[in-house]
Amino acid sequence: MKWPPEELIYSKQRLILMNRLCTCLIFGCLAVARGIAQSPGVETFSSEQVSALEKSLRAEADASNGTATGPIAKYPGFYTMLVFRDKGGEVEIHNQFDEIMIVVGGKATVVTGGTAQNVRTLKPGELRGTSIEGGMPNPMEKGNMVHIPVNTPHQVFVPAGGSVTYIDVKIEHPKS
Repeated sequence: MKWPPEELIYSKQRLILMNRLCTCLIFGCLAVARGIAQSPGVETFSSEQVSALEKSLRAEADASNGTATGPIAKYPGFYTMLVFRDKGGEVEIHNQFDEIMIVVGGKATVVTGGTAQNVRTLKPGELRGTSIEGGMPNPMEKGNMVHIPVNTPHQVFVPAGGSVTYIDVKIEHPKS
């Protein structure tokens, strides 16, 4: 009897071929994924860019009412900005946007829902008020994300001596 049997040699050759084929497929998929990631229109924002924007917003907030915003990018149907607060703000109600807050530093609380008091129109689709009755407090600290649906009153409270920085994503709400 011959060793190794022909069937075993054939199986080993098939296994080697399958391994090579899988390796080629994996590298091919990685190359395609890399090509997609570098497609025209893809944007990245480094932590250094965000930190530089935050630094300028801190200075602006110090010179104003304790809140400053800076645009990051605008796209069809939504836009992003960086928000720095070292003081609380007014009640906000957005009639045309859902809002997503992604905290990148500091701590605060955002009260959502309830009934806004003393509401006035800042501009079409943007209302402001003095306080919220019956709202729900939501913690804002690094890594937290808060989604605020369209027409939901919300107000950010920053503790004395503290601050909060968050990426704000405003998503255009489909008109009903």
